[in-house]
Amino acid sequence: DVKDGFLRVALVDATGRPVAGRQLVEIEVRDPKGTVHDETGRYAMTGGRVKIPLRFARDDADGTWQIAVKELTTGFAAKTSVNRK
Repeated sequence: DVKDGFLRVALVDATGRPVAGRQLVEIEVRDPKGTVHDETGRYAMTGGRVKIPLRFARDDADGTWQIAVKELTTGFAAKTSVNRK
């Protein structure tokens, strides 16, 4: 979920509740040309959640940006996109 300049990631169990403890996720952010963005990296989740800033520079490309997230212990992965205008 991208809202108010932040990317929010949640790891939930089968009932939809955030997973307890700490988890490590790898987040990859790519611009419309496929170039990796600065926010790409590994982040520690606490209680199944992490919130990182996703701020675009004035000269960043407009269009659809791809975001891939992978939880490194289980291998669960998800993808989403955000449009920059």
